Amino acid sequence: MSIKRSPCMLRNRSVPDVQQKRKNWEQLIPENAANSFLDESGVNTNMIRHYARARKEKRAIDSTPVNTPTNTTILSSVCITGETAYTIYQCGTTAERFAEYLSSTLLPTLSETDIIVMDNMRSHHAKIVKDCKRATG
Repeated sequence: MSIKRSPCMLRNRSVPDVQQKRKNWEQLIPENAANSFLDESGVNTNMIRHYARARKEKRAIDSTPVNTPTNTTILSSVCITGETAYTIYQCGTTAERFAEYLSSTLLPTLSETDIIVMDNMRSHHAKIVKDCKRATG
């Protein structure tokens, strides 16, 4: 039995230089570095049911409040040493909010050798975020 490649799989994973970089990435990390894993999560407290059940041949009728709550975003990081740094705010993550989190919450808790591991979210690549990281070293 052979494994089929998904059409969505990135082709550059099998390129020889990328394979070599993946093998050697641990050598680039300083010995006293601590990894800090960063991720965001969204929660909506809208407790309204959109579907209902009713007896056969009957219709379920109900009303819902007009106001709809906004999303709550939790942006947090956990370090291998057990330290955490988080923030909670309304609405989604923008580049400005992410840069504010980095400069005011996360970066002050890290040393110069620590490494931040994060996903490939679009707001992580914004110019304001790169400038914030460069400014703090």
